[in-house]
Order: sequence, then structure tokens, then C-alpha cells
Amino acid sequence: MKKIFILFAILALVLSQASAQKTKKASSAAGSKNQTIQEQPQETPIESNSIANCPFHALQQQGKETLQKVADYLKLDEAVSYAHNQYQTYKVPLQEYLHPHIEKYDKTDLALVWTVVVLVLTFLSSILIKSLKFARKNGVIAPVKEYLFRKVRKVPFVKRKIQMELDKTLKTLEEEVNKMRTEKMHRIPATGIKAKKIMEKLDKWNTRDSEFRNNKHVTGCMYAREDEEAIELIKEYTKNYLYANPLHFEIFPSAMQMEAEVISMTAGLYNGTQDTCGILTSGGTESILLACLAYREYARERGIKEPEMVIPETAHAAFYKACWYFGIRLVKVDCSFETGTVLVKKLKAAINKNTCMVAVSFPNYPNGNYDDVETIAAYCLSKNVPLHVDCCLGGFLAPFAENCGVKIPKFDFRLPAVTSISCDHHKYGLAPKGVSVVMFKNKHYRSHCMYALTSWSGGIYATPGLSGSRGGAASAGAWIAMCYFGYAGYRERAEAVFRAQEKFVAAIKQVPELKLVGEPKLGTVAISSNTKKMNIYSVHDLMLKKGWHLNATQKPSAMQFLFNYCNIQFVDNLIKDMKECVNKCMSDPSLNVDNKWASLYATAAKLPTSLVEEGSKVAIESFLKI
Repeated sequence: MKKIFILFAILALVLSQASAQKTKKASSAAGSKNQTIQEQPQETPIESNSIANCPFHALQQQGKETLQKVADYLKLDEAVSYAHNQYQTYKVPLQEYLHPHIEKYDKTDLALVWTVVVLVLTFLSSILIKSLKFARKNGVIAPVKEYLFRKVRKVPFVKRKIQMELDKTLKTLEEEVNKMRTEKMHRIPATGIKAKKIMEKLDKWNTRDSEFRNNKHVTGCMYAREDEEAIELIKEYTKNYLYANPLHFEIFPSAMQMEAEVISMTAGLYNGTQDTCGILTSGGTESILLACLAYREYARERGIKEPEMVIPETAHAAFYKACWYFGIRLVKVDCSFETGTVLVKKLKAAINKNTCMVAVSFPNYPNGNYDDVETIAAYCLSKNVPLHVDCCLGGFLAPFAENCGVKIPKFDFRLPAVTSISCDHHKYGLAPKGVSVVMFKNKHYRSHCMYALTSWSGGIYATPGLSGSRGGAASAGAWIAMCYFGYAGYRERAEAVFRAQEKFVAAIKQVPELKLVGEPKLGTVAISSNTKKMNIYSVHDLMLKKGWHLNATQKPSAMQFLFNYCNIQFVDNLIKDMKECVNKCMSDPSLNVDNKWASLYATAAKLPTSLVEEGSKVAIESFLKI
């Protein structure tokens, strides 16, 4: 880069000197025609005392000294000397080459040429700067590989080959899915089916699904035991609101009231003030989407035309989806493999004038650790950047942690920089599936994600979130659960989860072949291999055969388990089975070869991102096809 600028400097000096020589010749010619030279009156010199006494003289001298210090610091003298030496070296040959070309142009032509040159150089430099910024944030190899792949896959032979493989994958997945389906129905019945037959079919399906759930110790997808009194209560009374629509609040006032009370009670758990407000959503993803939408609109209000979102690599996938939906530029920050949390120094460096929001997790999904919210919040406050805390996973654990003796930092509205929080009720809150709340520090932030249309021919249309009509059963279920359990009930359950997790963590630390990712405290634990002789995914597969449904995660390679009310009573069995699986993998090296999860993630890392994404969508296709 330095040599490029020096070359431009040399070229400018040569061109300017050639132009000066031409001007000098023109002046000499004009002088031969007009011998009368008028003498200009000499200016009266300013006395040195008057300069010394000038009030700006000291400031001027100080400025010169400061500029000299800056020049010395930047070693400008050395750069100028180097450029001058290079200029002297190439001066004569360049002059000999350029002089015949320049001589035939007048000053107007040269000015025009220089204007074009400056504009072209400015354009090229802007492209170069943008390219460097893109490379710094996204790397070089991955985008190039992706670009080449998109070009190559347009070749007919390659296109056919890829499509054949995708079709083969789809067929395999469909066969697997069809094994779990019985009595398929492709078209609406010509005549109605009797209620008795419908109930028989549903009972049969429910029995099959119950057997599948009961034969596995699941993690993450189930949070409540179906035989509990509270769950029966929720089932019984939410049916009254299956057809209620809070959008029409004048017709379903009780549904709307429950929705508002759920928002208020949730804000209280997170130390909200009277200004704290929120929106009830269909789940964590919608809560996150609304927060991101609000900050995009808030950024536009502040004059940010190209908003960027800064998030840890471990942030929930909904943030990535929000960037895709709303045209926000994603700035992903690396996390430590040891602690499982975002590297704060890198996150701070990623924040700039276009940052519309920063998001952190409390805790994150991949490994259950929480980011350093307090430090990040302080920095966001100094930069006037909104901060969203994602508590969807630990929504009804984190608020009770301190009361249960679990030491965690502040993470809620007690921190001035926290402007929004997302919390799921359908996890540890024990509400029916499809309930979450996104809370905002005040109405001003919330207003940016609400929608209102007054010019529609159908009348005034306004909604608080993404959906229009929505069922009242979900909000009713959340309201019933919060009223039934109360603070004491949720605290008791949270403490049971914390104690089970602590017992498991202590046991894992005694197994030398295993290591924890970070120091998880809020229900979720990720375990990785502590030796090259054992593949953690092999342990995962053996655990699956024993009935444990753990999640396989990556970066780092690990298996993740989420403690909840359905599985905490089996913690001793979990520890026992995991130790047995570890011993089996260590005693039989063949189990650590050709593991499907290791192969999957290794292959995905080598393939272009777009192809892996397309393959993932093929899986969704298989689920939606009957």
C-alpha cells in the first residue's frame, strides 16, 4: 500500500513539473512580445515586535510544535525523504516519456485530465477500503469459495449432479419420516368423519408419541411432566380461549387483560420500572425478531442508513434470521472455546457508528454459559448503543438464581444500558408452547416495532407484533401458570434444577477424559472431550442407545444437556451411563472412527455455505411432505 501511494506521489510531481515547464515556455514567449514590465509596489514589512505581541502568535507556535510532534511520531520526514529519493531516481526517464505527451495539451486539458484521475482514484480507493473491511469481518477464503461455487454450479453437468444428490437425500429422509407416520391423509374427506373415529385415531397417535417420549430422557423440547396438577389445570381452562382473539380486544377483553398482566408480571421478575413495557409473542424467535426490528427502525430515526448488529457467535439463530429478514448487516464476534462466552475485547472493537444494537445471551444455547453483560453494558452505555439480553432459555431460572444461592452478575433492567430482554414462558415457565415476552425499557423503544396503517380501505389496522390474529389460549396458559406457581413455586423448581446441575458438573470434573465448556450455572451443560483418543460424538451416540437424547453441538465439538423438571430426577443415572460410555469409547478405539456427527460437521465445514443450507432445507421439505 505504501509503495502505491509513493508511486502516485512521483507521478504527480513529474506531471506537475512538466506542466510547469510548459507554462514557463508560454510565459517566455509572451515576454518577448511585451517588454514593458510594471514594477509592483513593495509591501511594508511588519515589525517583529508587533508579531510577538500578536495574541494568536503563541497559539500558532504551539500548533506548529504539535504538528511537528505528529510528523515525528508518524515518521513523515522519512516517508518524504524516501519519496523524494524515488522521485529523483525515476524523474528523468518519466519526464522524457511524458513530456512529448503533455506538450500538446493546454492548461484546461491538463486540469480536466487531473480531475478524471482524482475521481477514478477516489472510486478505486473506496472499493479497496470496502473490500478490506469485508475481508476483515468475513475472511477471504469463505467468500471466494462461495463465489466460485455459485459460478461452477451453473454448469449443466454440475447442476444435474448436485440436484441428483439432493433428490437422493430427500428420498432417504422421506423414508425415515414415513416410518413414524401411519394412516396418512392427502385430501380433505369427501364427507365428514365421525367424532368417535377421530378420537380413536388421535388417541392412537398420542399413545405412540408418549411411548417415544417416555423411552428417552429428552432435553430441551419438554419442560413439564404431563401428569402434574398444574398442567391438568392449564389444559382444562385454556380450552375456553382456543377461539379467543386478543386482536379484537373489545370482544375478548379478558384475553387481552391476561396478555397485559403476563407482560407486567414478567417485567417485574426482571426488575423493570413503571416505564418498562413489552409485547407477548408466539415464542423466542418472534421476541428476538421484534427487538431487532425495533432497533433497525430506531437506527433509521438516528440517521443510520446501513445498520449493523453485533452479536456473539453463540447467540441464538433467531438473530441471524432477523438480519436476513430485515436487511441488517450481521457482525459476528468470536467466542472462547474455554469459557464458552464472547470475547469482550473483540466485541467492543466491532461496535462502530453503524451499530444499531448489541445482543448478548443469558445463557446461550450451545453451551449454557452467559456473556459478561455488565462489562458489555457499560461500554454500550458509553457508546449510546441499545443492548438486548436474550434470556429466552433461562427465562424462569435466571431471575431466581441469586435467591437460590447461585452467584451470577446483574443482567436485567438494573443495568441502565439494557434496553430490551426476551423471555420464554413455554420453557421453565411451564406455559403451553407458543408464549414468550419481549420487554423494552420504555415505550419509545417498543413503538419502533409496532405497526399501524391508517390509509387502508378496510379501516385503521394496528398490531403490536408480527402477527395479526392470534389465539388467546397461549396467553391464558401463561397467565394460569404464573398465577398457580407464583414466585415461591418457580423458585422451588429453579433450585431443584440448579442442585441437579451442580451435582452433574461436580461428577464430570472427576472424569479426566471429559471437560466442561466454561462454568455453566443456568441449567444447560456442554461436555467436550479432554483427550484426542476419544471422539465426544461417539459418546453422544452411545448415550443415545441408552435412551439419552443429548444435542450434538459444534465450535467446539461437544454434546449438550439441558436440565429441566422432566429429567432432574434421573441425574444419577445420567452420570452413571455417561461414565460407562466414556470407558467403552476409551477401551474400543474403533468406536471413535467414522462417527456420523463428526463426519457431518467436518463435511459441512469444507462445503460452501449455500450448499449446506440447501441441504438443510431439503430436510425441512421431507417433514412437510405427506
